[in-house]
Amino acid sequence: MVHAACAPAGLARYWTLAISRASSSSFLTGQPDHRSRSARAATRSSGASRSGTDAPALLLRSGPLSYEALRAGVAKLAGWLGTVVREPGARVACWLPKTELACLMPLAAARAGLVYVPINPLLKRAQVAHILADSGAMLLIANAARLATLEPGDRAGAEMIDERDAWAGVEDASPLGDPSRHDPAQLAQILYTSGSTGKPKGVMLNHANLWFGAVSVATYLKLAPHDRLLGVMR
Repeated sequence: MVHAACAPAGLARYWTLAISRASSSSFLTGQPDHRSRSARAATRSSGASRSGTDAPALLLRSGPLSYEALRAGVAKLAGWLGTVVREPGARVACWLPKTELACLMPLAAARAGLVYVPINPLLKRAQVAHILADSGAMLLIANAARLATLEPGDRAGAEMIDERDAWAGVEDASPLGDPSRHDPAQLAQILYTSGSTGKPKGVMLNHANLWFGAVSVATYLKLAPHDRLLGVMR
């Protein structure tokens, strides 16, 4: 299992992908679960066993999320993203702490053929506004408190969706169940620096970069079933 409640966005991305590579490791997030009671109940029933697809992949405050439930969640989130943003290769941004939605977004966006733009939850309004404009994001998912800090001119044309509303849409979405078959050279993510020496700067990663990054992390950490990795970083 991988415990990364305080890991920065970039490492969290690789660890989320890496646990998909190391079939029974899991990833901890201590953030609230905003899904409906029925959705949480379905997740709990899927995570009772510790073998195969029933092994826990994410450890949430409300309980474990199994690999089977993780895959189902990625499929439904990808399906929902495809209805909200219909343009292939469009940028979709996420400005959240390490919630379940933030963990599923990099996998779901890739499956939907979109470009994921994670925004460090420690960044402030001006930096977020710059990232939205620079990336050309068409969608920003964040919690209500974060969205309230943005001014009208900060949105740069991006649609704003509260995390709770996103989950409500995901529950009613048709799953996009097929694994990604996108060109490995196709852009998959844009990661931004913290902007400590100026404005945040974007680094472009394609699908192959993400795959090899996940394999590398799983390999050099020697992740194996039932492993637990605690990452506490600033």
